[in-house]
Amino acid sequence: MPRLLRAWFFIFLLALSSIVHALETLTLGVFAYRPKPIIEAHYQPLADYLSEALGDGVKVRLAVLDQNEIDQALSQNQLDLVFTNPAHYLILRSENTLTGVLATLIRLENQQPTNALGGVVITLPQSSLYRLEDLIGQRVAYPGVKMLGGYRVHLYELLQRDIEVKQLQLLTKGTHDQVVEAVLKGEVDAGWIRTGVLEALEREGKLQADQLRVINQQNLPGFPFRVSTRLYPEWPFIALPHVKADTVRQIAAALMNLKADHPAAQAAQIHGFSPPSDYIAVENLARSLRLPPYDAVPEITLDDVWSRYGDWMLIYGLLMLMVSSAIIGLLVQNRRIRLSEEQLRLAAQVFSHAREPILITDHHGVIIDVNEAMCDSTGYNRPEMLGKTPSMLKSGRQPSSYYDEMWRQLRRGQSWSGEVWNRHKDGEVYAVMHNISVVLNSQGKPRHYVAIYTDITALKNQQAVLEHMAHYDALTQLPNRVLLNDRLHQACVQAKRHTWYLAVVYIDLDGFKQVNDTYGHAVGDELLIQVSQRMKEALREVDTLARIGGDEFIALLTDLESPALCEPVLERLLAAASSPIQIRLKDRHTESVQSLAVSASLGVALYPDDPAETDALNQEALIRAADHAMYDAKHQGKNRFVIYSAVSGSECKRITAETSSDEEADINR
Repeated sequence: MPRLLRAWFFIFLLALSSIVHALETLTLGVFAYRPKPIIEAHYQPLADYLSEALGDGVKVRLAVLDQNEIDQALSQNQLDLVFTNPAHYLILRSENTLTGVLATLIRLENQQPTNALGGVVITLPQSSLYRLEDLIGQRVAYPGVKMLGGYRVHLYELLQRDIEVKQLQLLTKGTHDQVVEAVLKGEVDAGWIRTGVLEALEREGKLQADQLRVINQQNLPGFPFRVSTRLYPEWPFIALPHVKADTVRQIAAALMNLKADHPAAQAAQIHGFSPPSDYIAVENLARSLRLPPYDAVPEITLDDVWSRYGDWMLIYGLLMLMVSSAIIGLLVQNRRIRLSEEQLRLAAQVFSHAREPILITDHHGVIIDVNEAMCDSTGYNRPEMLGKTPSMLKSGRQPSSYYDEMWRQLRRGQSWSGEVWNRHKDGEVYAVMHNISVVLNSQGKPRHYVAIYTDITALKNQQAVLEHMAHYDALTQLPNRVLLNDRLHQACVQAKRHTWYLAVVYIDLDGFKQVNDTYGHAVGDELLIQVSQRMKEALREVDTLARIGGDEFIALLTDLESPALCEPVLERLLAAASSPIQIRLKDRHTESVQSLAVSASLGVALYPDDPAETDALNQEALIRAADHAMYDAKHQGKNRFVIYSAVSGSECKRITAETSSDEEADINR
């Protein structure tokens, strides 16, 4: 009998263990924008509702956290589901791998649902603050910098009114309830909170409707809450990527099926959930304010310079125009009437002390005067320039026809403005903006020319950098897809005109993914750089190698008198891709050199495939055909090339050529 009891007890323990292991727990992290006990009371029924919807095998555990705690929990993989405000969602998305938004919250107030939120500016009824402009110099409380309705939307409204944040005395309070409390106690002059907080506090009996007044209150039809700002999408509900796909679908369905009269919805004081809203408005707001995750220092653009220094640029331009007008006026009046010695001295001082380089010539173009700024700009002293012509500064980067047209316009008595590349005395080439005015004599003919220079070398260099970034891959410095398309178009035109062939070679590295996964992205990037350089060296000067993404490249072979001429180049590409590469590996304590090897599968599409039908394929069709042939090469064993050739419409033939090497790369793609 005791032995039988022990057996039954052992079976019971095994069954209990299997039940415990079968139960899966999902942790739902909810942002505590109000005191945690309130949020927990609101959303525990929602967690129970989701547990019931997921069945006996899954339990949803509620974790009410502030934003820093959510960040830390995500970094430690302690959360499976997240429910937070849109601004915090953008930051989390930039720092973590997330799925898309499953659903967007619909709040409920006075039986009126809404899936939008905004900001509310509150103050005491007796306060003299009525407009957002009245906040300048005042003490303003806010819950935290990651809050959308409690911080970011208010900053955007100030930005639209040209009010800088530093003009306000901002104080962080942690939660919306603490902001309201600070305003009621008179600790601050005003407070920033999100929509719905006032109504919730009044509903809870913690606030009377006449205790606070809303600044800049908006009357938005259909919106049930008091609001001071524009509206943005409500909270997103997010699942982490490790949650099973079936579970994610069940959760999304449960959220969509939650009715307003369900106890979980009533406890949370919400109407339910809607399909995911478009959060681009929240992203644009963060970009405009340059707040996380868009707080990286952006490239300086002309619009940025103009928006910040536009007033000074206008003043400076006006001053320069005034200086130029004064100089021209003095020179003209000097020939018409005799000015006093004081006037001449004044004109000379203005000319010599002007910060912009100024050059004056006679009507033949011979330099008769330059100021000190011109000497500093060119490297020549004044005696070296007098008696010469401005052509002494020519760099050779612009054709003679450019200057001929300039002089034709000047000799007609018209001013001229344009970019010119000059050469410094030390040989350095620099760019300037020329503004040349004509001084006419009493007969209306040119007598002098006055040129004012502005150095724009830095601007031109920045433009060159931007153009390079737009057309070349940042890692390998190879042409990107945009530049490839342009060269492919030109090559097709030339091939058709000269009855040549061209080949589009789609290249995919075999085994690169394993190298990347094994040694990390840094080693993978170095491998891509070295392999791409070798393949580039394997091509002819007239050919192009472009990187189109990841470990995929396209080589454009042009000026082929026959299709067979591309095969030696293809062999060289295969050899270049499969040659071992020495990579230096480093860790904290050791440094070693690792020999890595990949191979390449090449798909080749010829144009024109049929010399009599040069319009048979367009550019995209050529690339698709080469891509198709590349997959054939992979299916046939990799480390080889396959040439795709269309015959009789949809039928096609493939000519397969294997490399002379019997060894294939050990690393699979």
